[in-house]
Amino acid sequence: KADAHVDTLEFDDVIAKAAQKIFDACEPKVGNAITLHQGDAVAWMAKMAERNGPTYDIIFIDADKENYVAYYDLAMGKDGRRPLLSENGVILADNSLSALLYDQGDERRVALHKFN
Repeated sequence: KADAHVDTLEFDDVIAKAAQKIFDACEPKVGNAITLHQGDAVAWMAKMAERNGPTYDIIFIDADKENYVAYYDLAMGKDGRRPLLSENGVILADNSLSALLYDQGDERRVALHKFN
């Protein structure tokens, strides 16, 4: 799509600065189509769900495993919020099938089992 736009979220300051440098180094057609938002992703997504803003054709979750359910719920419009995922959109979740790689009792293991 010629008018595609990417919103990306990053909590970590060092990673956000590195990512922004990469985006800034891209050709303008690509770099200008990416907006980096730094901070808490759950809070950002909740704020977006309360606004009459865009919906997303693809939501890629690659974040703290403990909040995967919260990200999914916000994408789907649970709790009476406006869904962030467009109709016929797709959610991709990184490492969602890797729960067994974490030790028994690890919060990430529990969270990924709940997510799946």
